[in-house]
Amino acid sequence: MDAATLDKAINDAGCPTVSSSVLDPNSRVFWSFIPAAGATPEQIEVGYQVLNTIPVNPATTITTSEFISRFTNAEYRAATAASWRSTAGNAKNWDVVVFEATINFNKKKTVTLKTSLVTDGILTQARADEIFA
Repeated sequence: MDAATLDKAINDAGCPTVSSSVLDPNSRVFWSFIPAAGATPEQIEVGYQVLNTIPVNPATTITTSEFISRFTNAEYRAATAASWRSTAGNAKNWDVVVFEATINFNKKKTVTLKTSLVTDGILTQARADEIFA
């Protein structure tokens, strides 16, 4: 774990922060965050939930070309097919993820893309876990 990843996860979950700290990346005992002045008690609780549940070793970041190469030709064809992309959310999530230079498996859009590919039957959960690992 690193402070930037922790801070982003807490903010993405809905708790505004001033900063986050990770003194030992392998022990959440040494992780902390400072909520922003206007954070509500509920938002602060969400921050602590993230702090207590985020994986110690979060997924990595890889190049977009490496990510796309993990798909079989059939999987890639299905994921980029007009029929699947006809749902605006699917098309947007795919584009937002793959048009970046790197794929960060911790980003919310990447997690959403993975879920959509499984939910819509493009990938099995096991296969999605392989591609998004």
